[in-house]
Amino acid sequence: MRVLLLFPALVFLSAICRAEGDRVPVGIVDRVDGRWQRAQDRQQLVRGELLFDDETVTIEHTESGSLDVLLFHSPGATWRQDCSRAKPCEGSYRPPGDDARKSSFWAFLSSYWNAGHRLPEITLGSRGIEGNMLSDVVVVRSGQTTDLAPALKKVPPGSYHLKLTPAPDSASVKSLTPHELTLEIKRDKAAQVDGLNTGLYVATLSRVDGDTLGSSKLLLVAAESNRSLLDKWRNIEETAEEWGGDHPDTVEILLARALYSLDAGYPATH
Repeated sequence: MRVLLLFPALVFLSAICRAEGDRVPVGIVDRVDGRWQRAQDRQQLVRGELLFDDETVTIEHTESGSLDVLLFHSPGATWRQDCSRAKPCEGSYRPPGDDARKSSFWAFLSSYWNAGHRLPEITLGSRGIEGNMLSDVVVVRSGQTTDLAPALKKVPPGSYHLKLTPAPDSASVKSLTPHELTLEIKRDKAAQVDGLNTGLYVATLSRVDGDTLGSSKLLLVAAESNRSLLDKWRNIEETAEEWGGDHPDTVEILLARALYSLDAGYPATH
């Protein structure tokens, strides 16, 4: 009898370990046509949704619609389900995940994201808007000084107002305070500021007269000594460049998700 009582508990603990420490991201939803859902929680899929290797997608019987998922284990590869009269869709489908387990590079995404953890709306509203000047990026703090140049590389020379607010629902949100800065940007010159804590900010750029330029972007301030985070970010940027030309909107969301996960998964940034 004692064994029978323990067995459900062991199964429950095993499920927790699987959910928290052993889930592998398979890909990110790129395009959705139709009412596709994640089978595990009936969450309707939208662009930017992450899919893990223990999840399936589902749809009711339909002769139209499609679903595209960018696969992490092979940048540039897409898993696609097309529905037609000749080949209708119905039931559950699982994106290929065997190859994802051979590489742990994207596993860091599971340090923050799960089915119940939604991407804050502020990072989704107008991320792909034309005319964006700021970039989602990691900037390096050396001592007390942070160089913002990587976030401002598309900004023409001139005077600007930059507002930095703690990113909502981020791991570092409680350790940060808002900052408002006036910057004089010069071409190929550092844009150094003092006093920023390491952590994740939402950055908004405007002219000195108050006109906002483009949409808000995410800025992760990382310590110069945090080599693991900085190396990871360089690899993420390379992947974003490979995908960006064909899937710009999805890559925007992927970068946001990556920055939230890096902020949560690398405590040396705090």
